[in-house]
Amino acid sequence: MIVENVDRIAKITRELGVYQWRAIYVYAALVAAAFCFLAVRILRDRSRPVAVGYDGDIQGRGRYGLSILEISRLSDIPHAHVCSGRGRCGTCRVRVDAGADRLSAPEGLERGTLARVGAAAGERLACQALVLGDGVQVTRLLPAYADATAAQAPQEWRADRAVPAAESTT
Repeated sequence: MIVENVDRIAKITRELGVYQWRAIYVYAALVAAAFCFLAVRILRDRSRPVAVGYDGDIQGRGRYGLSILEISRLSDIPHAHVCSGRGRCGTCRVRVDAGADRLSAPEGLERGTLARVGAAAGERLACQALVLGDGVQVTRLLPAYADATAAQAPQEWRADRAVPAAESTT
């Protein structure tokens, strides 16, 4: 009697083991398919070219999902960026003239930096604004040679001057 019960349990355990492995294989296949779908979507989006228009009729070209600053650097367009694109200094600020709806929404770090430097409405950090479509037009607000003083005292720097406002009065 005990031997028969043990044999029955062993048989059922083997059958359940087969179903268990089948379920694991199906689950693994579904996970692999989801990752493949995601990878194809990311690669398709990232390979889509976009263009950004800058002040002075300059065009920069890049890929979907890159920031304005990354497109500037890839296109050899001079652009100030004291903190190397970390969203801390505010020297890469741009005024969005067209296509604001084709940029990513500003997040906490960018909103905090823009508030700290006293940015006007319609201004974004080029290092944080991701380009999600064509038709973006921006004006760089600081000259490309802006240094750490522009981050420390942003109100003293103006885009239409060749030198900081404090130096121009001497």
